[in-house]
Amino acid sequence: MNSKTRKYRAELDDVNKTATSLAGGVTHITIARQDLLSPSSVLGDFGAGDPQRSRLLQMNETLDRTTDSLARTFQVAAETDQIGTAVAEELRTQRESLVRTKERLEETDQNLTTARKILRTMYRRVMTNKMILILIIVVEICILGALIYWKFIMK
Repeated sequence: MNSKTRKYRAELDDVNKTATSLAGGVTHITIARQDLLSPSSVLGDFGAGDPQRSRLLQMNETLDRTTDSLARTFQVAAETDQIGTAVAEELRTQRESLVRTKERLEETDQNLTTARKILRTMYRRVMTNKMILILIIVVEICILGALIYWKFIMK
C-alpha cells in the first residue's frame, strides 16, 4: 500500500511540475504570438481588413482558449490525484482499525467460550451437591423414622 502511495505522490509531483511549466510557457507563447500578430507586424504585409489576418486572430484566440483549458485540465488532474491519495490513505487507516477491531472480537469470543465452559462446570457441581444434600436429608429422615418406630412403636 505504501509503494502505491509513493507512486501516486511521484506522479502527482510530475503532473504539478508539468502544469507549472505549461503555465509559464503559456504566458511566453502568448506574448510571442501577440507580438507576431500585432497590427504593426501584420499590417505591414496585409491590409487592415484582410480576411487572413482575422482568421489568424481567431485561430490565436482559439489556441489561447485551448491552452487555458489544457492548463485547467492539468490542475483538475493534479487535484484529483491529491484527493485519490488522501482517500487511499484514509482507507488504509480504516482497514487497520477494522483489523484491530476484528482481533479484539476474536479475543472476546475466546474469553466468552472459556467463561461458558467454566459456568457449565460450576452448574454441574452445584447440581451434584444438591443431589448429595437431598440424598443426605432423605437418609436422615429414614433414620429418624426408624428411631421413632423402634423407640415408640416397638415397645
